[in-house]
Amino acid sequence: MKKGIKIFLIIFVILVIIILVDTIQAKILDNRPIIKITENYNGGNVYQKDKGIFVYTYVFTNGKRVTVFRWEKYAPPLEEKVDLEENETTYIEFTRTYNIVSNLNMTDATGEYNFYVIQQFQLFEPIVVKINKKYTLEENENYEFTFNGSKINGKEYTMQDIFNTFDISNIEKTERTGLNQIQDEI
Repeated sequence: MKKGIKIFLIIFVILVIIILVDTIQAKILDNRPIIKITENYNGGNVYQKDKGIFVYTYVFTNGKRVTVFRWEKYAPPLEEKVDLEENETTYIEFTRTYNIVSNLNMTDATGEYNFYVIQQFQLFEPIVVKINKKYTLEENENYEFTFNGSKINGKEYTMQDIFNTFDISNIEKTERTGLNQIQDEI
């Protein structure tokens, strides 16, 4: 065989293997295809539709994904049935562990709160929070924050949302590090 034909066949076989691996990982793991075109939807139950070479992946507003072959007939559900009303609230108490990155040495206008930069393990998004002066927090130490309050069912809470929405009922210094830290679900 000529050298040009061999190179063409090798490249062709490699492309076929990449496409097959992408399709298999998307279908078996119910994952998004790597080689895709993404369509965004505004409103409704479907958030995005990823069009792979052999599969479609539907990403719903509640975070669920469904991957189907292109030739399969699939109609996304018009609405998800939820056990709890969307705006219904539930009273909860939970604990999260945060690391004090920095004490900003600032107080609010009332003088009752100090400002700190904190971060949560494996969430590399530090935020600034205000904490009552009755708690003395040291930099580079981990603390378990116990929160309570009413949560909106079905809502995802960011770190900033947690501090803005819930009351801090207790803060305790902890020696727990890494995966041993308490990170209760909300």
